[in-house]
Amino acid sequence: MAFFDFDRKIQTLLIAGALASLPACSSKFEIDGATDGTPDVSPDQIEVVDPPPDMLDPPMDTRPDEVEVVDPVVDVLDDGGLCPDPAGWGMDIVEASSTYPRATLRVTLNIGPEYVDLSDPTFTVDKKTITDVRPISTVEYEVDYMWEGPLTTWWDWDRLNVSWHVRCDDSSGIHERTLTASQYICVDEYNIWLGLGSTPEEACMVVDCVPDTMTTDAQAATSTLARGLLQTKIHASPQADGTVRLGVIASGPGSASATCSWTASAGTLEADGARARWLPPAEPGVYTVQVTTRSGKALSINVYRVTVKE
Repeated sequence: MAFFDFDRKIQTLLIAGALASLPACSSKFEIDGATDGTPDVSPDQIEVVDPPPDMLDPPMDTRPDEVEVVDPVVDVLDDGGLCPDPAGWGMDIVEASSTYPRATLRVTLNIGPEYVDLSDPTFTVDKKTITDVRPISTVEYEVDYMWEGPLTTWWDWDRLNVSWHVRCDDSSGIHERTLTASQYICVDEYNIWLGLGSTPEEACMVVDCVPDTMTTDAQAATSTLARGLLQTKIHASPQADGTVRLGVIASGPGSASATCSWTASAGTLEADGARARWLPPAEPGVYTVQVTTRSGKALSINVYRVTVKE
């Protein structure tokens, strides 16, 4: 045991000598006589040493109020951040639904909503009433229309007028345009529809068929159905008394001087030019009314079919 204690003393002396031979460190404080590892100094004896200059951020050469904050450029447009050419801006007016005497029209811009920064449309009609306007999106609106009052003749018309101010902003500046469009609304005693044309007569495809006594058999009608450029459409409106009111509209060369001929497979038919009133039979079965419209060599045939059930 004496040898072991002696050896430990030698080891301690060797370690102490090694520590004494180390160079002095430039520490923030010196340890005087501490035996427990705790510095025997007061806080005011601690020397704060600044870090080397290369550890600091480079100094700013501008004052904080001289620093310009630049927002990042966000490209929210599909076409490279540019608005579509304003020369190509326009709108479409279509018929969404119609049940006499009401119609719903849909007005849509032909540019996407992602391009539009301002959308300010106004809607008016020439004669009757707009009952409601509601936005579907920034570039689409629905307009509810109602015809009220008598017709000037057996048919009549109104016109929807739209003025739409549109603005699109992009990196090149502000682009603005006020678009205008009009569309005819056609009515008769039983129907309401959206017309296409530059005049009421053209838009509504109106033909005042001159009554005649001509009849058309099925074989002749089939063989001449596609002849000429005359185009017609039949409108039908069932009534509470069991009758059906019918009307025909036409367009194409010679439509203004066309004649109309009405026939029914059964029941009671009263015809007057472009209009007819039909009372189908009470017996169950399938019955038809046919109107043949002629203008010179042009001919068009329309058939209205009714099924009477038991």
